[in-house]
Amino acid sequence: MFGFLAAAVLPLEAVHAGNCAPAIDGASLAAAIGQVNAGTCDTIEITGNITLSNQDLPVIDRNGATITIRGSGGSRTVDGTGTSRLFTVAGGNVTMQNFNISNGVAKGGDGGDDGAGAGAGGGALGAGGGVFVAAGASVTLRDVDLSGNAAQGGKGGDAALTGGFFSGGAGGGGLNGGNGGSGSAANKDGGKGGGGGFGADGGDVTSVVNSHGAGGGGGGNNAQSGGTSGLGGAGDSGHGGSGSAQDSGTAGGAGTNMGGGGGSGAINTNSVGAHGGDGGALGGGGGGSGAAGANSPVSGADRGGHGGFGGGGGGGGTNIENSPGSHSGGAGGMGGFGAGGGGGGSVLTYGAASPGNSDGGAGGLLGGHGGDGAHTRRVLQAVAAVAAAPAPVVRSLCKMAAP
Repeated sequence: MFGFLAAAVLPLEAVHAGNCAPAIDGASLAAAIGQVNAGTCDTIEITGNITLSNQDLPVIDRNGATITIRGSGGSRTVDGTGTSRLFTVAGGNVTMQNFNISNGVAKGGDGGDDGAGAGAGGGALGAGGGVFVAAGASVTLRDVDLSGNAAQGGKGGDAALTGGFFSGGAGGGGLNGGNGGSGSAANKDGGKGGGGGFGADGGDVTSVVNSHGAGGGGGGNNAQSGGTSGLGGAGDSGHGGSGSAQDSGTAGGAGTNMGGGGGSGAINTNSVGAHGGDGGALGGGGGGSGAAGANSPVSGADRGGHGGFGGGGGGGGTNIENSPGSHSGGAGGMGGFGAGGGGGGSVLTYGAASPGNSDGGAGGLLGGHGGDGAHTRRVLQAVAAVAAAPAPVVRSLCKMAAP
């Protein structure tokens, strides 16, 4: 179970003696957080007013450590100017004292846009513009003023109406992090990667027919985007899942911790699809599922990957059939707490075949529900109407409670 608090006041831990280099501006504050994470010091002295412009602070992630961040030499302020995410505590027992935290902003990653006929990715939760505290970490605030902080949920991906007609689902956005991977105009492409929590974007899929799924984005500090041909992005707080190979029938790899899920590969005729990789537990977006072939078994297109806490769900893949039946498009993956679900994939009937009982895949649950897939008949071109849900926001300070 997860909870949100307007403020957190927790027992003060003993402070270690090691001091980091003084923080006088954004670069030196980021460097000091890096020193804390590396274990070379435990106390950060803020000795000047710090103004950040489009410069998110690194995640504080040092399990079991006692850490102090304090203002020194007068009234001090760390100001995000409405463009920067401020303090994120994923691990450690942190005391913040004698300074102000102002105008931070946390934005959830946007869901990826689909290729025609597939589900778009769900938007991720935006939470804790001033301070975000993960489950298992603790923060004590003493003589700290929080003002002007904000959060913005990521938007759901857009549904394409042109281009390819047989596409894999798009990736979900990452909590306060990367955007989900988007589709191409190619026919029968793979699923796209989910965005990393507090990290990098999921991989897109380029214009390649019968393609490999894309990798998920890495999570946390030093995160790398997912690769277009299956390689998951690295990150200090979690790796993105790998995309699976085309025609393998193998699910996309799950992200670890904050990493995004990988997309599953496209499936040819007479093969069963596999689901997109699930996002890591702390905010990874789900990967999209690959498109399924014309004569695939029933429900040949599988679901998009589920998002972790606050991560958007991945979109379901398109399913295509040459004859009537009960095939369905891939369901959208579920969004994590407060995040949007992925859009469902469409069923496309090719040529003169009857629609039969084919239904679009259901959208994801939790947060806003993703749009269901449509049934359409392809004669000259395919048309998809598959939306994904945006995410709500949690302003100022966000605290995740342990289950």
